[in-house]
Amino acid sequence: LQEASQDTRNSPFSSDPGEIDTTAIYKLLKARGQNTDPTSEFVWKNAAPPRVQMFMWLVVKGKIQCRANLFRKHAVDSPGCTICGSPEETTEHLLFQCTKAAEFWEVLGVPVPQNGFAAYDIHSSIKVSAVPQQQHNMFIALCCWQLWKRRNGAVFQDEMTSLRQLLIACST
Repeated sequence: LQEASQDTRNSPFSSDPGEIDTTAIYKLLKARGQNTDPTSEFVWKNAAPPRVQMFMWLVVKGKIQCRANLFRKHAVDSPGCTICGSPEETTEHLLFQCTKAAEFWEVLGVPVPQNGFAAYDIHSSIKVSAVPQQQHNMFIALCCWQLWKRRNGAVFQDEMTSLRQLLIACST
């Protein structure tokens, strides 16, 4: 009888057995002339803290735990927004169209598209002229993060953060 051997898989893109080195794959793609993905640059190429960058990755992928996503997973009984009563709390609704979010962006002087807007397109849809270009992505990410925290505070701790408090949190 032959002795059983462990199945091992190797790849030129492995750093350790069983692990893929995504850096090598990315470099290969870049060497082959692949264009830079503006969405990835928006999320990862800014000075926001890693937890905010990860949150924004979930935002652009439509994977944050908003009520519409939770409803599809049968985790909540309704997809409706608990803040404003809208019939569906999507990522876009939560961060841009909910009455509280819309009021926030309006005070900042940021026109938010209402129709056909998708969170994965945030890098080209939301522009703040008062913020320097090199800080723009970080600013948008931190604003979205504070809106998310405000929503979670309202939903889970029954906190009512004022618009002024939200703006102070964003500027800090």
